[in-house]
Amino acid sequence: MLAEVVVGLLSHSMALFADGVHMGSHVLVIGLNWAAYVLVRHLESKGTRLYDSDKILNLSAFTSGIFLILMAIFIIVEAIERLSSHVGILNYEFALGTAIVGLIANTISASVLTDTMVRPITIVRAAYLHVLSDAFNRDWCNHWLYYVQCSGTSLGLIHW
Repeated sequence: MLAEVVVGLLSHSMALFADGVHMGSHVLVIGLNWAAYVLVRHLESKGTRLYDSDKILNLSAFTSGIFLILMAIFIIVEAIERLSSHVGILNYEFALGTAIVGLIANTISASVLTDTMVRPITIVRAAYLHVLSDAFNRDWCNHWLYYVQCSGTSLGLIHW
């Protein structure tokens, strides 16, 4: 994820940059939700009723949603800037190698999630479809259509 952001910035690859930001936003949101869960468990184990656990968890979920929307807007702005700059990918081979490593990671994630889908659970199925769409949305060129796709995907996320 961090490698995709760095290589995406250095090579001017919108595909790598967008995927790295996308994965980084998931890490931050999952970390935020995990911290909220740990806080709620800690408060409940102490038996304190000064804080409403549901409100803490709801605030965490709301903040996560806002953060993901901000990341989608950031990707749209970056895609528009790169589309208007007409700069091609620098060091294409290195960018392609990094993208292949990311594709392998997505494939492994999808196979792990497939193994856990013996009994369909909505959230696991959603995570599987998300990882699968990440694998299919990879583009190996700096084509204008990819910038449009990044913007469209981000707009879809904002609408969702």
